[in-house]
Amino acid sequence: MAKTKQRFIRLLSGVSLVLGVVFALVLVPSTARAATTAYTTASPDGSLSTYSNISQALSVAKQTGRPIAIDPGHSGWDPGATANGMKESDLTWKIAQACKDYLESKGVTVYLTRGQYEYVSVYDRVERAVENSCCAIVSIHINAGGGRGAEVESTNSSSYNQDLYYAGQSLSALVLSGLKSSGLSIHGAGTITRNWDTSFYDDGSVADYYGITRYARKAGILGVIIEHGFIDGTSDAAKLSNDSYLTSFGRADGAAIYDQFYGSDTWWSVSGINVSTAEAYVGETVTYSPKVMGVGEDLTYNYVWAKPDWSSWGSTVKDTGSMTSSASGTFTPTEPGTYWLFIDVCSNGTSKITRMVTVNVKSGYSYRGVKVTTDTPVAGAAVTFSADVAGSTSGLTYNYVWSYEGSWAEGEWGSTVLSTGSDTAEATGSFTPAKAGAYTLYVDVVSADGTRETRSATVEVAETAQPTLILGDPQAEKSQLVSDLKAGLKTRNAEFPSSVYAAYGASTVEEFVDRLWDAAVAEGVRPEVVYAQAMVETGYLKFGGDVKIEQCNFCGLGATGSGNSGADFSSYGSDAVYIGFLAQAQHLRAYAGEEPLSSTIYDPRYGKWLLGRSETVEGLSGTWAADPAYATKIKSILNNL
Repeated sequence: MAKTKQRFIRLLSGVSLVLGVVFALVLVPSTARAATTAYTTASPDGSLSTYSNISQALSVAKQTGRPIAIDPGHSGWDPGATANGMKESDLTWKIAQACKDYLESKGVTVYLTRGQYEYVSVYDRVERAVENSCCAIVSIHINAGGGRGAEVESTNSSSYNQDLYYAGQSLSALVLSGLKSSGLSIHGAGTITRNWDTSFYDDGSVADYYGITRYARKAGILGVIIEHGFIDGTSDAAKLSNDSYLTSFGRADGAAIYDQFYGSDTWWSVSGINVSTAEAYVGETVTYSPKVMGVGEDLTYNYVWAKPDWSSWGSTVKDTGSMTSSASGTFTPTEPGTYWLFIDVCSNGTSKITRMVTVNVKSGYSYRGVKVTTDTPVAGAAVTFSADVAGSTSGLTYNYVWSYEGSWAEGEWGSTVLSTGSDTAEATGSFTPAKAGAYTLYVDVVSADGTRETRSATVEVAETAQPTLILGDPQAEKSQLVSDLKAGLKTRNAEFPSSVYAAYGASTVEEFVDRLWDAAVAEGVRPEVVYAQAMVETGYLKFGGDVKIEQCNFCGLGATGSGNSGADFSSYGSDAVYIGFLAQAQHLRAYAGEEPLSSTIYDPRYGKWLLGRSETVEGLSGTWAADPAYATKIKSILNNL
C-alpha cells in the first residue's frame, strides 16, 4: 500500500498541486484570507451551501447541529471491570453524565449511546452516533489489570482517513492534560494505538484493533477510548469511589472535547462521501460529493477515481491542474471492475481531509424502474414516460403500455406493440389519456437476446390542469434551483457573474439562491416561482436588454421599454441581491391579492392598484408581460426543477 500511495503522490505532483500537511480536526482560521471568504456548511437536506458571511453559515450549521456522542462503557449484562466494590458500568455512567452536563452548559448537543442500564454492542454504539450525525464518539471507560493513571486509546497512523489519526493525537493530549489536572496520573505513554494485524481498511492499510476506533474511522468520524484510572489500583480506586472526582473527570473530558471540536467557529471535517450508486454499470455516470460537517473556509475539492492498482485513474487536478469549488464530481466508468472514489477537501488551500468510497462497476445494464416525465398529467394532453436504464442501452428495444384503472377492456389500454405490431428502439413513449383517473404505465425492456423485463409506475391524470399558485410554501428544494441555474448557465456557455454579485451579497450560485429563497419566503411567495420568473426575465442572468446586470433587478421592475432601465437596487450594497428579490416577491404578492408582509416596501411600482391581478402564474401572461407565452416559459422552468 505504501508503494501505491507514493505512486499517487508522484502523479499529483506532476500537476504541481501543493497541499499542506493533513493535521487534526482543530483548524485555526487563516490569517491570510481572500478579499471575500466563502464559508461552506451542510444544509438540513445534506446539500452544501456557501455564504460570504460567517454568521449566515453558522446559522445554517446550527440547524443540522454538530452533536458529540458520549459513550458510557459497558452496562446491562456486561458490567465491565469490577473491583473494590465498584462496577465499571456505574462509574462510566457518572463520568459521562458530568461530561454531558459540562458540554450542554456550553451549548453543545450531546448524544449518549446507551441508557443507564441498557446493553448495547460496540458496533451499535458507533452506529447510533453516526445515525445522529455526531462529529465524534468518545467512549468512557475504567482500566483494570494492575496499573495506575489515565490513558487514551486512539486511532493508528494508517493511511485510511489519516486525518483522524492526527485528530486523535490532538484530542488525546487535551484529555490527558485535563485528567492530570483533575488528580489522575498518566499511565505509560498516555496515548496508545493498537493495530489489528489481520484486518485491513478499504485502501489496504492495517485496521485499528479497538471496535470504537475502527468502526468510527470507517464512518469517517473520530473514535477514542478514555481510560480513567485503574479500578483495581489502590490510589485510583480511592478517587473512583468519590463522586466529586468522577464529576471532575467528566468535566475534564468535556473541556477537552469542547476545545477540540467547538473552540473555533470554522471547525470542519468530512464524515464521508455521498455517492449516487454503490453499484454502477459501464457508461453510467456516478455523482459523488463530500459530507461536510461544521463550517469550512474557502473549501476546494479534488475528485479522484482509480482502479485499486492505479492502472487507470483520473482526477480534477489531473484534468485541470487545480482544485475546484464545485461541491460534487462525476465519474463515468468505461470498463467493469472495482473502483476507488476519493475526495480531497482543502480549507484555504492548505489543510486537507481525504475520504474514499468503493464502487463496483458491472457490464451490461440495469433496469431500475419507469420514469414519468410529464409533471402534471391532464386529460387530453400527452403523457411521456421511459425506462430508467443504467449502463449500456445499445441494442435495447421497448414496448410502452398504458392501462386505465387496471382495465384491459378495449379502448382502456394501449401499447407500442398493439399500435405498430412490434417493439420500438425509441427511448421514450407517450399516450394521450382521454379522461381523468389512475393510469398504470408499463415499459417492457427487451435485450438483444430477447430477454424481456417489465416495470411499472402509476400516475393520476387530472380533469384539467391545476393552476400554478404564486403564494404558498415551497414545492421545490433549494438544491434543485442551484442545479437548474448551473445547468442553464452551462447550456448558454456562461459563468455565474460572481465578479458582479460578490459585492451585492452573492458570490456563488448557492448564495444567489439563498438570497432569492430568503426574500421569497419573507413575503410568502413560492421561491421556485420567483426563480423561474427571474430566469425568464434575465435569460439565466445574461440580461442583454434595457436592465443591466448590476441593477439586481431580476424581473424588469419599472423597465417599460424605450431605454428605460427600471429599478436599480445596487445602492443597497451587500444586500442588493436580496432586496432586488424582495421587491420582486412584493410585486408578485400584490398581484396575488395580498399586501406586502415586510415593514418596508422596496417595490417602486407597488400600489393598491396591483392587488388581485392574478393569483396564478398562468394569469401573468397579458398582465405582467404582454407575451402570451410568458406563463408557459415560467412553467417550463418550474417543470424542469
